[in-house]
Amino acid sequence: MESELQDIFRQILGAQTPAMRGSLGQLVQRQWFQDPLLKTIRYLENIDFKDSQQKVQFLNGLVKVIDKFDKKMVIDKVLPLLMQSMAKDTQISVQVLPIVITQLQSANGITSS
Repeated sequence: MESELQDIFRQILGAQTPAMRGSLGQLVQRQWFQDPLLKTIRYLENIDFKDSQQKVQFLNGLVKVIDKFDKKMVIDKVLPLLMQSMAKDTQISVQVLPIVITQLQSANGITSS
């Protein structure tokens, strides 16, 4: 995976002209950008543009993959994005709050009794 990222940087920085770099669309089709965790972050960054059914489906699936994220990434990136989306669309609170509570409990070593 790291060599893929290095290849992307070489393609961007080593090109003598902008046309040789390739388009942004071509770059994001590279394998590195297809990582499920990266795709999850991108989806979260654009969740406000999705309809309610898409949001619920995504959030239900997020429960299954969120533990694959580094805890720092969850705290610094995922949870803030979830909170922002919930502030804009309170109807998804039912899906967001359990995720947030579970992640905060595990980050702080808190268990429910």
